Order: sequence, then structure tokens, then C-alpha cells
Amino acid sequence: MNPSALMAELLAVGGLSKAELSRRSGVSRTAIDAYLSGTKAPTTRQLNKLAAAAGCQVDAQITTMAHRVSENPERRERLIAVLELGETFPAKTFKPLPDLSDVWAAARERAGSAA
Repeated sequence: MNPSALMAELLAVGGLSKAELSRRSGVSRTAIDAYLSGTKAPTTRQLNKLAAAAGCQVDAQITTMAHRVSENPERRERLIAVLELGETFPAKTFKPLPDLSDVWAAARERAGSAA
């Protein structure tokens, strides 16, 4: 959820004005206005203070973005098309990089003798 929507939800759920939320949370009214306008995002500490002042609790959830693709048929079809296109290209194999340890050792020796 974006900070603006989150702030609006806290105000609505708590039934608070911006001024009252500021007073109860100790977060400035200017900061609350910035969060509501989307120009700033609250820190975790500020978010917890704001939520507590509104009688709420913050729960974090980490999810994959896969659900976004699976819920949208058009996106899913585009993703499948891109993946199928990628499979049509031949796999590229790489030669191992040459061992340059002797070259680096010689360079260190030259640098040491020049000093």
C-alpha cells in the first residue's frame, strides 16, 4: 500500500483529524500532510507511532510479485510470450577466463623494484 493510501486509511479507521493524529502520535502535521500527498514516506518508527495513535497495529508482509502476473491474464500472456521468445535464442557458452596470476605477480614485482 502506498503511503498516501495508508495515511488515509489510518485517519478513517481511527476516526481522527490530521491534527488529532499528529497530537496523539507526536508526528508533525507537516509530515502527515506530506505522507498524505505522497511526497514523503513515513519511516517504520513513525508508521508504528501513527498506527498506534489511530488504534491500529502495523503488520509487515513480504510476498512475491508472481501474484500480480497470475491475476492479470493480459500480463500473464505477455510474460509467456516473452519467455517463449527467449527460448528461441541459442544458449551462449563462455570460455573460461585465462589465468593471469603470473602476469599480476610480474607486475607486482616490477612495481616493487621501481619503488
